[in-house]
Amino acid sequence: MEYRKLGSSGMYISELAYGNWVTHGEQIDQDEATACVREALDLGITTFLIRGFDPLNDAIDYGKRLIPLTRQLVAEREHAQQVA
Repeated sequence: MEYRKLGSSGMYISELAYGNWVTHGEQIDQDEATACVREALDLGITTFLIRGFDPLNDAIDYGKRLIPLTRQLVAEREHAQQVA
């Protein structure tokens, strides 16, 4: 994955972003949607747009699943780096 500097913030973000609209939660179930987002994280994507009909409820639903998975993924990567 290639990354670019985000303005003058000093942050770097992936050149590719992952986005969806009503697909998640409407056309595929939450577990499959979460697996898609985790795959994007595994590929190095750092920029996400997750949006549906109800932004607040969408954010709450995704947060409940994605925050723990993201923390787990980061911990696994940190552990793998320490072992290597």
